[in-house]
Amino acid sequence: MTGRRWWPAALLVAACTGLEEPEKVPIAILRVFAQGAGTAQFVGRPEATFANAAAPEFPDSRLPADLCQLADILNLPVGTTDNLDAGDSIAFDSDAGTTYLYPKLDLAGNESYSPATSFISLNPGAAVTFRIPGATGGFPAVTFTAVTAPPITQLSQIPTSLLVSDSVVVTWAPVGDDSTSLEVALQWAAEASAVVNRQVLCQWKDDGRGVISGAILSEWITATIRRIEVSRYRTFRQDLLGGGLLYFLATYDTVPEPGP
Repeated sequence: MTGRRWWPAALLVAACTGLEEPEKVPIAILRVFAQGAGTAQFVGRPEATFANAAAPEFPDSRLPADLCQLADILNLPVGTTDNLDAGDSIAFDSDAGTTYLYPKLDLAGNESYSPATSFISLNPGAAVTFRIPGATGGFPAVTFTAVTAPPITQLSQIPTSLLVSDSVVVTWAPVGDDSTSLEVALQWAAEASAVVNRQVLCQWKDDGRGVISGAILSEWITATIRRIEVSRYRTFRQDLLGGGLLYFLATYDTVPEPGP
């Protein structure tokens, strides 16, 4: 699944700066990733992470950077967070029914709550609810409902046969409000690499049109290994009574084939 799976790494960065340690608060990061699964079919994956950490600056889908930049594709930071117990399981409600998320440890020892299966039936753009029971000495009990990111439709093809001076205009069907943003990543293998390691990353307002300058596309044009990732994302941030915060990220992700 594509999209912004790296966002919980902000908790690791906050914990590893080496500067004077700021005040830590209970933080919940609730994530819902969705993608297509055949004609008019969709699947998704809900996840939740709870930690005692300094509050990072989370991205806001209502305030996108609205720019494109050339960058290396970096590996996720490896480290551990001060995880909080949020209960034995979390109920996740959607229009497809109720799924339970259970705590699991990754290879670095960080804990996240996820379903027993890789994907569940999910309709992107519909409301979902996380029912968090909470735990004594851990994260408090809370119920949170939000609307997920709708599917991406009418996405124009992104070409590869360009002149160096050519800009690329990308169009799609907008949501119609300011609650979502669109991210486009043109990725390629550079310097004799067998895997993609460079990208043009664009973050745009979800208004149906974005432009990638030809000045940053020269590597994309000459590459032989290419990949495109497109994500629509919607975020919410809620401050909790007594301190702490809850951050919600929903994405709809797709991997379109590059054009001619």
